[in-house]
Amino acid sequence: MFSVTRDFVRGCHIPMLVQPGDDPPHPAYVGEEVAKIAPNIEVMRPWKGPEYLPAAITRVTDFLDRNTPPGHTRRAA
Repeated sequence: MFSVTRDFVRGCHIPMLVQPGDDPPHPAYVGEEVAKIAPNIEVMRPWKGPEYLPAAITRVTDFLDRNTPPGHTRRAA
C-alpha cells in the first residue's frame, strides 16, 4: 500500500490475485494487509520458488481467464 490508501483498497471491487512477497521491495505485511481488507481477492501461498512455478502459472492463468471481461483478450506472455 505504497501508492493508494487503505480506503481505496477496501472500496476496490476489481478482482485481485495476491502473491505476498518476502523481500524489501515487496514486504509480506503489505500483501497480507491487502488480503485482509480487499473485498474481491484471492491469495496464493506459497507461490515463490521453482517447486511452485507450475502451480503459480496455472493459478494466474485461471485467474486471468475468469476475470478478463468478455470482448477483451489477454495477450500471452
